[in-house]
Amino acid sequence: MPRWSDLAGSIVRLAVTIDNLFFPLQPGASYRYEAVTDDGLERTQVEMLAERREVMGISATVVRDTVTLDSELVEDTHDWYAQDPAGMSGTWARM
Repeated sequence: MPRWSDLAGSIVRLAVTIDNLFFPLQPGASYRYEAVTDDGLERTQVEMLAERREVMGISATVVRDTVTLDSELVEDTHDWYAQDPAGMSGTWARM
């Protein structure tokens, strides 16, 4: 089992740019998703910010995630993403 310090060191070297083919996080980019659910029309706006945050020793890309349901705000979070040495990116933490 790798130690956090070992994992953090390898991610920090590669996470300056998250270039995962299926989920690239280029600063300034944004994505909008819509879905009709049993509760109404859900809209999710994902916005890549031009800022980074250190989380547990790992430099992470900050992504703002807002969700509305029938135009009412139900979620507004800042998610922190990092990319591992194999190119996989995922949420590292949320606030």
